[in-house]
Parts: sequence; C-alpha cells; structure tokens
Amino acid sequence: MSSASYIPLTRIPHSEFLWSPKATPRYSLASYLARRRAVFALIVATSFVTLVLFLNIAGSHEEDDYNYNDVGGPVNTSYRPGYQPGYIAFRVPDSLPSSSHPVLHPVRDLPSHCLDQYYSSGGVCHDGLGPLPLDVIWTWVNGSDPLFMDARENAAESFGNTDPYRPTQSSNSSRMFRDYDELRHSLRSVLANFRPHARHFRILTSDFDYPADESGTFIQYYPDLGLGNWRIGLHPQWLDTADRITPEWRDGNIQLSLTHHAHFFEPYNRTIFNSYAIESQFSHLQNISEVFLYMNDDFYMSSPLTPVTFYTQQYGLVLRLQGDMTVSPDWPSTKRKSEWRSMGVSNWLLSKRFGRRRRPYVQHQAKSVSFAILQELALVWPEAIAKTATHAFRETEAGDGDYYQMFMFAHYLVERSREALLWTWVVGRVGGIDDSWGEREAEQAWIEIGGSSVGDESKEVQVESGIRHTLAIGRVRDYLREGGLIADDSKTEYLFSSLDGYAYNEYGRRGVDGWPGFDPEKYDEEDRKGTERKCTIRRDECFGGRSPGKPLTASAVFQNIAFDKPHCGDCVIIALVNASGRLGLSAVLPPPDRRSPPSNTELPTDESLTIPHLPLVDDWHDGQFALRDVMKYAPDTSVRQWSERVMQRYRYVIGGTPSAFEQLLTLEQVEAMLAYLDRRQDIALLCINDDVTQDGPQIAKHFRDWQSRQWNRAAAWEADAGPW
Repeated sequence: MSSASYIPLTRIPHSEFLWSPKATPRYSLASYLARRRAVFALIVATSFVTLVLFLNIAGSHEEDDYNYNDVGGPVNTSYRPGYQPGYIAFRVPDSLPSSSHPVLHPVRDLPSHCLDQYYSSGGVCHDGLGPLPLDVIWTWVNGSDPLFMDARENAAESFGNTDPYRPTQSSNSSRMFRDYDELRHSLRSVLANFRPHARHFRILTSDFDYPADESGTFIQYYPDLGLGNWRIGLHPQWLDTADRITPEWRDGNIQLSLTHHAHFFEPYNRTIFNSYAIESQFSHLQNISEVFLYMNDDFYMSSPLTPVTFYTQQYGLVLRLQGDMTVSPDWPSTKRKSEWRSMGVSNWLLSKRFGRRRRPYVQHQAKSVSFAILQELALVWPEAIAKTATHAFRETEAGDGDYYQMFMFAHYLVERSREALLWTWVVGRVGGIDDSWGEREAEQAWIEIGGSSVGDESKEVQVESGIRHTLAIGRVRDYLREGGLIADDSKTEYLFSSLDGYAYNEYGRRGVDGWPGFDPEKYDEEDRKGTERKCTIRRDECFGGRSPGKPLTASAVFQNIAFDKPHCGDCVIIALVNASGRLGLSAVLPPPDRRSPPSNTELPTDESLTIPHLPLVDDWHDGQFALRDVMKYAPDTSVRQWSERVMQRYRYVIGGTPSAFEQLLTLEQVEAMLAYLDRRQDIALLCINDDVTQDGPQIAKHFRDWQSRQWNRAAAWEADAGPW
C-alpha cells in the first residue's frame, strides 16, 4: 500500500467532539457524520499529498447511546465507554496489480542433493538455513465503530425480503463484530511468546465509502481529496497515529502494518462483513512470507512457542484437525447454517476433485498457511472464490454456503499429498512410459502390494499396517536439531506425518487421537488388544475399470483407485507404506533411470507452469494424468526426481498442541472459565469466542481486565497501554 495515496489532516481534541444522543437507532452515514460538532482543517499544501490521513473522531458516549440488548440487534457500544474511532483515508487502485493474480509459486523446497534419501530411506534433508521468520496476519473489525455499524445496517437493508443472501435475523450475529480489545492482546500474546520467530504483523480490516452528503458532494468536514476513488479505513483506536506519515509501526524487530479490504479484494464493490469472503482473497496479498500464521482477533498464544508448532522444513506444515468431528461430502441442505453450511459446500468441492469422503473439522486455533498452496487453490476454484467474495454477510437466510478457505486449504494439502503418492506409484513407477497398462504392469502392481503370482489365481489381498519410526520421539527431536530447531518442550507432538501415507485412512491401527498409528506403545486400547484392522484389495475392482472399447491405461488405473474407488487407494497406500519398511517411501518411487517421454510442447512463457505439479482442475474427471501430459514441460527428465519434488510440495504433519476453545456467555460462566484458564498453565493456543447473550458490560470489563493481566506488556505502537 503506497504512501502516495494518503493525505494528512489536523487532529481534533476530545473537547471538540460531543455526541448528541438520539432516540432512534438508525443513522445514515452522511447524517451521522453531519451531527458531529467538528471541523477538520486541511493544513498542508499539495506538496504533502504523499502523507497519511488519520482521521480521529472522538466521542463522549452516554451509557444509553446504543442501548440495544436484543439478541441479533446492533452492537451495544456502551460496552466501550469513551470509545474514540480512528480512520485512515486512502485511494483505491482501479484494479489489483498483476502480481496479485494467482500463479504457481514454489514452496520452500527441500534441497535436491538430499531429496532422494529423504523419500527413499527417511534421511535427514534441509537447506541449512534453519527456521525462517514467519509473518502473522490478523483479520479484525470493530463492531463498536459507528461507521462500521452504519455500513452494516445499510448493507443489510439493501437486500430484498426474498433475497437468499440477506443476513439472518434469527441468530446473535452481532457477536462476530463486538470488540473487547481482543486484537490488542492477541498481538501482545504473539510478541510475548513467538517474537524471535516472527517478522511482520499485518492487520486486515474494513473500509467504507468516503463520506458524502445526500446531494452527492463531500460533506464539509471531509475535504475534497481530488480525483480517484477514496475510501476510509478502520484502524485500532489504541494505535499510535501521532505524527505518523506512513501506516507502518515497529516494536523492536517486528513491523506492524494495516491492509484494508479494498487493497486485496477482487471483485470489490462494497464493505464486507463476511469472514469467509475475506479469507477467500488471501491469495491476492502482497509481500508476505511463503509460510505465514493466520490469527483471528480472538486467538492467543499463551505459552512460549517455536516454529515446531507451526512449520518446519523437515516435516512441513503443522495441521490441527479434529478427527472425531467430520463433514459430509454431500451438498448441504438449506437447514444447515453458517459454518456447517460452508464446510458442507467446501467438502462437496473437495469430493468432486479428490473423491467422496467425510473430512474432519479444522480446529479453531492459529493456523499455519502456505502462500504457494493458496495460489494453487485460487487456480483450481476461481469461480467459487469469486462468488464468495461478493457475499457481504456470512450468516444468511438461505443461499449457497461459502467457499471456506481455511477448511479447503488444510484438506487440499492432505489430499494433494495422497494424490501425489498414488500417482507416483501407479503412473510414475508401474505404468508404461506411453501410459500403457497391460498384463505385465498389472502383475507388477499386484506383487508390489503383497499379492501372489497369477499362477495362484489370486484375486484379493488383505493388508495390515505395520510399524514405522518416522515420528519416534527421539528421532523427531534429533531430526529437528539437525535443522537448527528446538522442540517446544513437548508443547506440540507430531501425531501423523505425510511420510507415513494418508491421514484420513480408515484402515490400519489407530494411534493418538485416532490418527493412523505405527508405534505399538501409542496404539489405542482396541489395537492394544490385538484387534485386526485389515483392509482388502480386490484385483478386478481396483485394477480393472477398463472403459468399453478402450484399452486400460495407467492414468485410468490411477483415477480409479485415487478418486472413483478411494477405498482401493487407501488400502494400496497402507500396503506401499508397509512395503517401504520402517522409514521412507521406497516402495512408491520410480526407478532412478526412468525418464519422461519426449515432448513437442513448447515451453510456456509463464515459467511458473514448469514447477512440478499435478493437474489444476476442479473435477478429477477433467484431469489429464498420463505421464506425457503431466510432465509435458519436463521432457526427458528423471521421473523419480520430478515425483519427489511433487510429493515434497505437500508435506505435512498432524499436530497435537495443548489448546482451549472457550466461550463468553454469561458473567458467572465467564468468571469460572477465566479462573479455569488461570489454573491451566499447560495451554499453548487459546481461542475465546464471543457468544454473549446477557451481562454484556460486566463481561466486557471483566474480560478486558483479565486480558491485561495475562499480557501486560504494551507494544511500542500502542498510544494508550491501559485497559478500556
């Protein structure tokens, strides 16, 4: 966001702004601002147009100014006595820069000199750079802000009574916008517990139409800023804007900046109140670390943490999923509301791409995100993302659910890893270079997964998971230390690794929290009793599937076991992991001398397309998975090395971190809940969700006081360190 889009105005003292109470709760933006007894004076000449405009409208609010206690009604700003709004005026670009358009991006690749030993035998592999600092982004709005309230009310009234995307009237939707000073303390918590590993904090927040009166001209309190589309953006009222000429701040080694929705939304037509719409546009962000942390303003870090909790080059991204709560692959009914409706739509999209299955809930905690994988998502589902970006409200009376970016991201990573593993074996290793699949290939595949020779007329094979050492505690600790990392003193335990197959596999023994288990000491109770959890691979079902009148191909076999009959692929994965021994995935890898076929395809002008990847389609039926198609930009190339580069792109672990998800409901419940958190010194990740239905002002004070005690060191960018 360039400082060339900003203009400075004078700052006005508190005494100049007195609120005039009014009985009716409804205000238009222009009339609301016109009632301010304030005059802004432009104090600089045009030579200063490169500076920042910080508009601070101070208000003295009476306790009953916004006295709306009804569930689902406007936010009661009496929760925030003495609230002083703060805004930034900025010019909106005509369009986003071309650099914001999605293209394939590289991840932090494992070095080529050790990549093969990493996958063939589980060897150590890293680039020697150690942990790189991560950016942290927050999505935030202040529902107590008068411009926000006015914009939200106007947006809601713009929908007709029969519009399916009109905001719901039956839920406590105001809970999503109330502000209890969570953002200030969320930032403080990361500074206190993750500072050495962070680089840049960024707050993503709302903006509004530049004020104009009913006649269409700028109201007198806001100067005419010249040509262009100008908007006013929120900034936290505690942010120190005195003598500030750019919207950037520092606390030691940490930089803080603001990014308003207009600077990364496409399309963008109005103020957005939908967190799913905001998240859907993350792929348009600029100047962000390849791996970053995503926080809501009610997320906190409550213990010192290292990158081991979020990402390491050796093991990849750390996902936190709740395996005992899953989402159906079917299109959700209209009875599904809010989060579950959007998760249902998202899992339907995933099932169309990767095969039908239930997928687990993504825990509501701080998330590690790969910008490169976000770009892939934007390339695969551009229509769904663009549609969601236009939905102003998250909780609507009807309409399709939204594309849920964080749900999609986690499951896309897991499914792409599975897809890469199966493709590497079926097409890259066993199938013919020309995509052929005859008796020789079928026999080789059958024997490699544990089947008997044809002479025995074997038609099925039973598979049982074996023992693996990938995540043995001592090995993980030594492996991380080799890469310059120190474990979190047991704050995060790795429960499953993509080096051991597929996280959602229903077959095989269970380990901690129900994830696939490979350590007898961590088997769940049922497996400790010796219960067999075998799966069966039927030769005709899994390796047949020839279309009438067409020869069977390697890519068709792959699509059959990966997507059409996913239980076949799941069982094959267990067999191949077992055949690979205690470490690595040697049974999956193509021979070292296997080369891709020649290609007459010209190299693309877009060099990003040469990054190893599998088809970017939203329906697996439309994918061209033959070797000649997938590697058309890499002719006469080692299939083994190319496949390893694809697999390492999607490496991940399922992590278990002491965490808590709590709610604000009533004063009595809040007091008990916060006392409980004070006793739980082991918790590392915390979310405290606003579901207040009564006792609002008392809860607000109690909760702010508690936050101030927990994270009492003010950051350098805070103008007022005291609690509100």
